[in-house]
Amino acid sequence: MDLACDRCGECCRRSTPALHQEDLALIGGEGGFDLVHLVTFRRGELVHDQIRGELVPLEQEVVKLRSLPGGWACMFLLEPESEEETAGCARYQARPLECRLLLCKDPEPLAAAYDTGRITRHDIVGAEGPIAELIAAHEARCGYKDLAQWARRLHADATDTAAQEAILAAVRFDAGARSMLLERLPAMDDADKAAVAACCLGRPLTETIPAMFGLELRKSADGAIHLAARGVIHHPAARP
Repeated sequence: MDLACDRCGECCRRSTPALHQEDLALIGGEGGFDLVHLVTFRRGELVHDQIRGELVPLEQEVVKLRSLPGGWACMFLLEPESEEETAGCARYQARPLECRLLLCKDPEPLAAAYDTGRITRHDIVGAEGPIAELIAAHEARCGYKDLAQWARRLHADATDTAAQEAILAAVRFDAGARSMLLERLPAMDDADKAAVAACCLGRPLTETIPAMFGLELRKSADGAIHLAARGVIHHPAARP
């Protein structure tokens, strides 16, 4: 059986790799990755499991390469420009461990290493200092385990004001934490600042809450945020 990669790019379109201890040297290194290329998926967040081939809630946070906007495809995927060409990778020489192990024809090497030695945000920014303290406070106030339970209550009873206020308080804290972080960053464009925030604090709740919990967030003309239990519930813990 020929196990050589066909370079079709399908694996790179479905998901991006989580980073492991072996990949730490690639962060900040020449030809590797900076914080703007990384995103944190926090504990309890839905993520595409490359082994199971489905969306599952994370038991522990992971740091992954960023996807292209609006999908799951890796930002470093080079799509073929004609039918005669194959897909490529803009960071092939510095590709992470999971990319080196991934082969759709033989998934065993990736499966064996998949849940071992994954890095967290603290491996990148350190376990102490202002950013680490901000991460800890954010996790305490915006954890997905609690948000899923509040969402479950709201879907069961749309008039549950305690659930509404708890979710909105988390959304407001998330926005404030990001603003605080952005103030500490050096001069860079807004897109790069948002990317660094997604590495340090995970994806904004204004994106994940509607996508995972089937809740609609709407901002009125006066800037107030309103919440409604409307949409498809993808997160199993949020289903009534």
